[in-house]
Amino acid sequence: KNKLSYVNFKDDTKITKGLCEHLITELKTAHQGEIIAQFGAEYYEWWVEYWSLLYAALQSGDLLTGHVRGVKT
Repeated sequence: KNKLSYVNFKDDTKITKGLCEHLITELKTAHQGEIIAQFGAEYYEWWVEYWSLLYAALQSGDLLTGHVRGVKT
């Protein structure tokens, strides 16, 4: 429909996986107590589950992250 003459996808999945892994580690160590104290255990568990599921999808290849660029003709 947009008639693109050139399309490029830059795959950032590896970077996003690393960021997810780091965030999960931080949630489970450095920030667990403060999040639970301020927002409650249910909120904390929801976020750990959310980031864990996202990481699993990236790890399995079911989800990719990146940038799509195209040049309109």
